[in-house]
Amino acid sequence: MEQLDARKLIQRYLNDDLSHEEQLIVEQWFAKNLEDSGYIPDYSRIIEADNRIWSNLNTHIEDEKNKNKPIRLWPRIISAAVVLFILSFITYFFLYKPDRTQQLVEIKSNDILPGKNKAILTLADGKKIFLSDAEKGIVAQQGGAEITKRGQGGLSYHVADKKSINPSLYNTMSTPRGGTYKLILEDGTQVVLNAMSSITYPTSFAGTERRVVLHGEAYFNVTHNTKKPFKVVSNGQTVQVLGTQFNVSAYKDEPTTETTLLVGSVKVTNDQLETVYLKPGQQSRGAEHLTLATDVDVNEAIAWKDGFFHFNDADVPTVMRALSRWYDVDIEYQGNPTKRRFTGDIHRDMTVSKALEVISLLKIRFRVEKKKIIVIQ
Repeated sequence: MEQLDARKLIQRYLNDDLSHEEQLIVEQWFAKNLEDSGYIPDYSRIIEADNRIWSNLNTHIEDEKNKNKPIRLWPRIISAAVVLFILSFITYFFLYKPDRTQQLVEIKSNDILPGKNKAILTLADGKKIFLSDAEKGIVAQQGGAEITKRGQGGLSYHVADKKSINPSLYNTMSTPRGGTYKLILEDGTQVVLNAMSSITYPTSFAGTERRVVLHGEAYFNVTHNTKKPFKVVSNGQTVQVLGTQFNVSAYKDEPTTETTLLVGSVKVTNDQLETVYLKPGQQSRGAEHLTLATDVDVNEAIAWKDGFFHFNDADVPTVMRALSRWYDVDIEYQGNPTKRRFTGDIHRDMTVSKALEVISLLKIRFRVEKKKIIVIQ
């Protein structure tokens, strides 16, 4: 990065005026320069600076409250975040080594690999096919449709015999914890399943609608068909589209169901017959009662599909639920719940120890025991 461009990007970073891609450029630039410098800071100075930033920020909050003025924290929070980010990378590159604290040695000795492409296909007769073990090519035939494994993480349906079409035959694709998979339905609609999710669908679409049932989370790129709307039923709501791109997060262990629209238009109706209409960049939330959120960062909703965890002011349980699903681990908490919150991206291809190193910047300790992460708050 040239010096002039660097100054401009850093200033825009402080002003929260960067695209997601530009933000990654700045953060990667910080990381590279810190690593190349070879400078090993004193650990006590890092901790001292970290504590001072949090202390000054808290003092500012209290001062503003006492003045009874509107609190304008964002520029200071961004500045503090940049400094903390630099400190985090110093810590990451120079202190998180095999000879650092016993805690991280303990985590690495029990390291857990990230999730991968794996899913189970359940046919109409109940037969199960473990797709990660299946060879490429046709894996089954159902009601005139050929089911083909296209490679790592991909399955597609194609009607080979229209005379044998049976729309009453339903298949289910399910991903376990630590799994993700891609699916192309008979009409060409593309689906990406996140971990611990399932989708039930007919082997071929007939009648006046295309209807599927979702548990968990999935991204949809729906083939346009004005005569046959596409419907996704999930956790007390129905999403209806003609042809569009959207994400549905409907995990039972999350506090709300979220439908985020990227392209096109969407109608969301819950079991109480409340309805909201989404435009691109909008999101519906809730199931019992629907609310509409505008100006949503759609990249946050689909970050998982692009290989990231993206957290925005998330509490620790929210972060740990996401890790639990992707790394196939149970979570146990010790100590009093922390009020610290986390904002940032974590690559989903990291091992669990690397992911926990990033989150440990919140001054939370972890211990890994086989398939369990113990959060020490």
